[in-house]
Amino acid sequence: MAKQQDLLSDFVNEIRPFFEQKGFTLKLFKEAVVFKSCCEGITLKYTFGVLTKHGMDIEPQLSIRHEETERIYHIVSGHPREGQEFTATL
Repeated sequence: MAKQQDLLSDFVNEIRPFFEQKGFTLKLFKEAVVFKSCCEGITLKYTFGVLTKHGMDIEPQLSIRHEETERIYHIVSGHPREGQEFTATL
């Protein structure tokens, strides 16, 4: 597990300056690296590394979340409340 954390740390140190210069904030989760930027109710999120038992897989994903659209959607979605903040509109 220490090797995985080292891989994640090295990866983050390489890409962090680029995203921070563009106004993104870093969110580290147990198994993922996420950079988020929010402007007027729209969140742009880049998700990168996913830790696995074999190391770190790089699986870049881009998602856009429109907060008002998501709020309306989740009124009827039935999606568990604790996971609603992680859904994306696109």
